[in-house]
Order: sequence, then C-alpha cells, then structure tokens
Amino acid sequence: MSHYIGYELVQERIALHVVKHGSLRAAARVLKVSAPYLCRLAKGEKKEGSDALLRKIGIRREIRFSVLP
Repeated sequence: MSHYIGYELVQERIALHVVKHGSLRAAARVLKVSAPYLCRLAKGEKKEGSDALLRKIGIRREIRFSVLP
C-alpha cells in the first residue's frame, strides 16, 4: 500500500479517471459531479472532496491520531 501526503491520492485517482474517460469533463460526467468541482480538486485548489466522490474514485477518508512525545 502506498503512502500519500496530503491530497496526492485524490489527485492521482482523479487523473486515472481522466485518462480512462478521455477528459476531465467526461470523467466528471461519469462520476456525476460538476466539471469545475472535479477540476478544482484535481488542481489542489479544493482540498476536501465529498465522501460520495471519494467512494466513487475508490478511496476513503481516514483520520488518525497519535500520542505526542
């Protein structure tokens, strides 16, 4: 399993859908989200994708806590 920092995984999964469907607009149509919304996520301008979109691109949000030294 790969480890990602920040929102790189979201951007990578969006990129895979863009390649698979031929364009960002086509990927947005298949994922049933607006193209501007998907574009902002892909560029990193928007950091928080909805849980529904994350599921559609095959990932889930996890929050982890650690004890400070």
